[in-house]
Amino acid sequence: MTAIYTWQREADTVAFNLNVTHMNEILTSLTRSSTTFDQVDRYNQPLDWRARAMATWTRGAMSTTLVVNHADDYINDSLVTDVAIDAWTTLDLNVSYDFSATRSLLAGARIAVGISNLLDEEPPFASGPQFSEPIGFDAYNADAMGRFITARFTKRW
Repeated sequence: MTAIYTWQREADTVAFNLNVTHMNEILTSLTRSSTTFDQVDRYNQPLDWRARAMATWTRGAMSTTLVVNHADDYINDSLVTDVAIDAWTTLDLNVSYDFSATRSLLAGARIAVGISNLLDEEPPFASGPQFSEPIGFDAYNADAMGRFITARFTKRW
C-alpha cells in the first residue's frame, strides 16, 4: 500500500510518501507429501510487515528528504530454541541543490549529499543456524553497513 500527499504554499512544497508492505504467508514443504509450513517472519526469510515513510521539503533549487525505514520483529527458529529478533528502524537524510536555473557552467548540474542510517543504528542481533559461521545479524532483513555518507554530482548536457 502506498499513500502520497503533497502540499504547496508559495515557494515551499512538502511531499509525504508512505509505503507499507504486508506479507501474509509463504507456504512451503520439504517434500511433496510433507506438511506445509509458513516461512514469513522467520530467520533469513521475508518479514510480514515493512514500512518506509518519506517527507521531502523543496524550496526553489534546494530539496531535503528524511526517510524512516522500519522492519518488523520476527522469530529466529533456526536454532535449538526459538529466539525473538527485535524490530529495526533507521533514518536516512538526503539534501540536494539543483543548479538548472542558473546561467553558469553549473547549469544542468545537481549536487547531493546523502546519509543512510543517520543515527548509526546497529541491526538487531541474530545468531545464524547451528553449525554455520556466525555473523551476528540476519543479512536478509538487516544491513550491517552502519552510517554511510554519499556525495554525488550530476550534470546534464
